[in-house]
Amino acid sequence: KWRANWFGQLDIPPSVNNLVNAKLRRFDKKALEVFKHAAVIGDEFEFDVLAEILEIDEDELDDILRQGIVGWILKEQKSAIGDSFRFHNSVLRRALYSSMAKANQRKVHAKVAKTIENLQGSKKDRVVGQIAYHYYWGAQWQKAFSPAVKAGEIARKREAFAEAASYFRYSREAMEQLQASDIKVDTTLAGKMHVGLSEALIILNKFDDAEKELTKIFDLANQEHDVSLRAWGEFFSSRYHQARSAMKRAVELAKLGLESITESNINDNELHRRLLQQLGYTLWMSGQMEAAQEPLEKAVAIAEASTDNRPAGWALSYLGLIHCFRGNGTLAMELGEKGLKLLRASGDRVSEMFAWERVGIIFSMLGDQDRALYFFENGLELARAIGHQHQQALMYIDLGEANRLKNNLVQAEQHYQKALTIARQIERSDVEAISTQNLGLVAIAREQFAEAAQMLEKSLVLFQAQHRGISEAEVYWALGKAREGLGEINTALENYQHAAKFCKKLSYLDYEWRALLGQGSILAKEKSYQEAKMAINEAIAVIEKMKSQLPEGANLKTFLEDKQPVYDLLRELKAKSLE
Repeated sequence: KWRANWFGQLDIPPSVNNLVNAKLRRFDKKALEVFKHAAVIGDEFEFDVLAEILEIDEDELDDILRQGIVGWILKEQKSAIGDSFRFHNSVLRRALYSSMAKANQRKVHAKVAKTIENLQGSKKDRVVGQIAYHYYWGAQWQKAFSPAVKAGEIARKREAFAEAASYFRYSREAMEQLQASDIKVDTTLAGKMHVGLSEALIILNKFDDAEKELTKIFDLANQEHDVSLRAWGEFFSSRYHQARSAMKRAVELAKLGLESITESNINDNELHRRLLQQLGYTLWMSGQMEAAQEPLEKAVAIAEASTDNRPAGWALSYLGLIHCFRGNGTLAMELGEKGLKLLRASGDRVSEMFAWERVGIIFSMLGDQDRALYFFENGLELARAIGHQHQQALMYIDLGEANRLKNNLVQAEQHYQKALTIARQIERSDVEAISTQNLGLVAIAREQFAEAAQMLEKSLVLFQAQHRGISEAEVYWALGKAREGLGEINTALENYQHAAKFCKKLSYLDYEWRALLGQGSILAKEKSYQEAKMAINEAIAVIEKMKSQLPEGANLKTFLEDKQPVYDLLRELKAKSLE
């Protein structure tokens, strides 16, 4: 697809400009001046603001605006806060705007900003974005800096991260202009600007730009000896490395942030809680389930002491997931659904979106794929509404996995392909690797072994670059299945052995028994019955261990049916021994 970025400041092509000018010639000079000033305000404008900046009689202004309505330049808007108008189209407005000299544009922008401030009085927070915009384009850097930071903060809270990034960029340029003129800026606001812009850029997958902002956070923190700002930098650096799949570094940075605020006795509950949540999340993503539980429980305790549902809901939904991995399915469902309920009540749609996914994963792990699909579909709908492409891709993978486990291979493949398309668009190699791996599994289920091997090799290279041992183990097992299907027995056996080795090292039981079954199956075909029996007995020991750790509420029948091929092969091997 072709996508256009914001084009509000682009010049109008000459041919279009000529047509617009022909339309405007019917109006006298005074009317055109009114329309030009209105164009500076924006596509929409209020009568009171325009009257103030023009210093014109209101009756005369009303007559001119009525001419504009009759001449299809303007249309009247219904508004509860006063008379409001809108240009018939943005081309007309931009043509009027571009016909003004640059110096005059800046002068009017500055006047508009001051007028909006005066008219709004104590309620100017609701139009702080307009104030920042007009002071910025009016080159009033000192007046633009603070409102731009505030507008960025407000946009962040609304999860409008592209908008937040724009306002923070306004504030950054304003700050740079002030510094170039040796004018001192408020370092607290500068810190907020760098922190806010870093977060927005990470979420928008603008990683190179985010890295530069993170460097500026640390530079400012060192310059001002601000331990709290450094801890915020360590928090967002952890999120940055997590987004880049560098989980080990993400864990280290979250721990550094916690050490910073502990050693300096910084009493910032929000920062403390977010660092604990980040540590718990990155430990979980690194496969360290037991270690992840403690920081998340501490985060829940801090959150529950406040009146804000959002942080408690976020931590509870993750804690539910960890309890599921650790064997308590009933508690997992209870915590996951409680966390989701709190987040839905909080109005924080980003955190709610993640919670839908976590609860879906809990039900998927418990074998209830129909319930899992319900939660994943709701999460996907929310991710689309927010415009969070990374999470959309992950939700498609979740939906694909639930459908694959239900043997709905057509739907599974469609979901994985959608995830892969998004991953390539936003350049997320981690998501690309998972999507490709799962497409390989679908190909194996269809006995398209050559296609499967090709996709799995691609995913293995991506996972190796990301140092994701658990994922490598899964891919080695799947490659064993594909190579076995192609009749490449020796290579298949090596793949299964690699998978078993990885799984043993990482205590990854769910794929260890699969890898051992693969080894046993090949050894049995090669008539190495004693070695095959050893591999299968080892697989059964792993299954028994898994059974003892099975989450409460999990479907034992489904669990055993999945492992039945192991016991069937053992019976065959015993029969061979009797022969």
